[in-house]
Amino acid sequence: MHYVLTAHSAFLLDRPVIIAKRAKLKTRLYNSRGKIIVAIPYKVTVSVQDADGQNSKFSFYIGSIVSDPTAAIQGIVEDADALIAGVIQGVSITTPIDLVGLTLKTAESAQNDRAIGGYFSLRNANNFRASMTLPTFRNDLYVPAGSENIDLTDTAVAAFLAGLQGTTLTTNQDQEVNTVDQAYETFAGKRG
Repeated sequence: MHYVLTAHSAFLLDRPVIIAKRAKLKTRLYNSRGKIIVAIPYKVTVSVQDADGQNSKFSFYIGSIVSDPTAAIQGIVEDADALIAGVIQGVSITTPIDLVGLTLKTAESAQNDRAIGGYFSLRNANNFRASMTLPTFRNDLYVPAGSENIDLTDTAVAAFLAGLQGTTLTTNQDQEVNTVDQAYETFAGKRG
């Protein structure tokens, strides 16, 4: 079966073209001069459980400007289900972001411990919450001695939070959140 998907321009972009054949999908967005300006697909990961209760996964990509990505993904997953003996347990979607041009560090610092996390929780007036934990958090720099709370007045922390609050950050139910609720260090798993 061939999947052919098309979409119309979204946001401020001109003439997106999405063509999919045999689940090999590419997204191309063109500006008004015909130059490709973006080509970043969603990565779809499907979890499958076998008769022994063991999970495995398979992945595919789908264009990021598909007019109805949910329907396209559901169609592919339903077709895949006919080919497998296991039970599909869930589907998740991610999309890569181009990091070219960003000023990111190229090597880990000495304080690199994946078990140390920086937990940030944001909420809205209706108490909808969204949170994230940053792994390898620099608690030596951003948590005052004798405390577990992250110093929200630190310049780097304040800039991070301003970026979160200046973005349309949402819950997994698409409820916008914009007020810092909690910020503290966490420890997970085996350290060292």
